[in-house]
Amino acid sequence: MGASQSVLVTEPKPGDLIAVDRGNYTHWAVYIGEDEVVHFARINDSGPDKTSLNAEVKCQMLSDMLNGNSYRVNNLLDDKYEPRDLEVIVKEARSRIGQKLTYDVVNYNSEHFVTEMRYGKPESRQSNMNPGDLIEVDRGNSKHWAVYVGENDVVHVTTNDRTPLKAEVTREKLHVMLNGNSYRVNNCLDNKYKPLNPDVIVKEACSGVGQQLLYDATMRNSEHFVTELRYGKRKSRQVTEAVIGVITGPVGLLAAPLLKLTSSFSSSEEPTEAESLTE
Repeated sequence: MGASQSVLVTEPKPGDLIAVDRGNYTHWAVYIGEDEVVHFARINDSGPDKTSLNAEVKCQMLSDMLNGNSYRVNNLLDDKYEPRDLEVIVKEARSRIGQKLTYDVVNYNSEHFVTEMRYGKPESRQSNMNPGDLIEVDRGNSKHWAVYVGENDVVHVTTNDRTPLKAEVTREKLHVMLNGNSYRVNNCLDNKYKPLNPDVIVKEACSGVGQQLLYDATMRNSEHFVTELRYGKRKSRQVTEAVIGVITGPVGLLAAPLLKLTSSFSSSEEPTEAESLTE
């Protein structure tokens, strides 16, 4: 089988998979020749609503589909599967044009579509998840965390502008929580702590839905919430990295005593009475 290709701005050939960088997520298409691509897109994919479930298989000129975004040829599973004949890929892609399907970020997204065309197997590297897995969401200037509980549902803590120091444990569909942002499965501390049984993680997460909690970016953020569920230990790498960054900075010596105290709170293993505000 051929080696996986991931080359920036190379000239695509019929049957190649195109990965399009749309800022906070990657969109996929299959090149069919004559500067045309076929891709699976939400019907209002360019609009403000990123949670739409209505999608269609479209054929467009590559430049129109890119809409100014950068791309690369990325036949990402060539090292795992033998690609189908180019004629088969192109014929299959063309036969699907106009087909309307439900868009599902976990079970069938644009990456599933193109891998099905090229390999006959719909797969998505970022959507392979199991109950109890931690989901890291890229929101540009911050990371948000959730725990996957099955059936495309996640549990996470949400805040609002009116009560920024108060959070609610919320269960919702993954695509609603994502709101168009990219994500990855990131069981970030599995190499340090033994995860709890997935059934225990899911049961504990779901039992807290609706609960009101105090929210603090350094002591009780979304990462603390999910690591406590998975490992029984409240940890946040974001806080730790921020503390290290300040300590090693020009004012680090002055800030260190205060940050040491803050860090000790952020790594607390047991919740305090004030943190639970069930109403």
